[in-house]
Amino acid sequence: MVALHHYSQYVLSNDISHNLIYQIFSTQGGYLGVGIFFFLSGFGLIKSDLHNHLSFLPYLKKRLIKVYLPVLLVSVIWLPIKCYAFGEPISIFKVIGLIWYWHDGVLWFVRTIIVLYLIFYLYSYTRLKTKGLPQRMIVCLIYFLISLTYALVMKSNYTISIPLFFFGVAVGEFESLRKVFKSWYIQGCLFTFVAFLCYLGRHDTLAIHGLFNYFVLFAMLWVCSMWKIACPSTPKYISSTSFDVYLVHNKVLIISKNLLTIVPVWEFVVVTFIATLLFYNLRTFLKI
Repeated sequence: MVALHHYSQYVLSNDISHNLIYQIFSTQGGYLGVGIFFFLSGFGLIKSDLHNHLSFLPYLKKRLIKVYLPVLLVSVIWLPIKCYAFGEPISIFKVIGLIWYWHDGVLWFVRTIIVLYLIFYLYSYTRLKTKGLPQRMIVCLIYFLISLTYALVMKSNYTISIPLFFFGVAVGEFESLRKVFKSWYIQGCLFTFVAFLCYLGRHDTLAIHGLFNYFVLFAMLWVCSMWKIACPSTPKYISSTSFDVYLVHNKVLIISKNLLTIVPVWEFVVVTFIATLLFYNLRTFLKI
């Protein structure tokens, strides 16, 4: 969704096509994809933490390093390619920038995830020191409200879905909250409330982006709580390479735009697929 979002933005900004699918992906696809990933990240982390709480150093190694090293590796490969393609010198400042900037604007998301991972460890540590279910729910609510306040103050498409991370944490930790989504009455109230907020913020693009993400997630949770959906067996590399797709897709688009007058969607998809497999196998070989 995120990859097609960036491709659709390229198509529409260059007046290549005004197909409805491109318009949908351009206006909402990427924001929804990021919102879902924030939610699933928080949900997955709390599930792992409930199963096996890690002390700080093992947590850094098993969680943060596994996110950071692939980004660093792909950026080390990307910097000389980008500089060669655009005739730019490789300066010491660009090399230092590999540590955190990574020379790819869409990787703001990874920086945000790393920060959220650090905040999550503080949350998990606080949760362990808190006795009683109501107190733990209050702690989780505080973290959610802090992230919501940050999102509202920043007023950015980049930050509007950050609270979904701690919403995922809450859904993953509290069984009672998951039962809420089985209630037709409560779900109806939630949908009505979010729809009303969408109406109030209909002239604010930022509000629509954020509220639409919450609306879709409520719908997903309702479907998942009402019916057990059997997923077909898929090759492991399909899920294992999803992060690699995120890391390489924009780089493929940047180089393709530099080489071609018009980048066809099939070329973008095929080259992204090839680049993803190459990078995935490289970091697997290097055990990163």
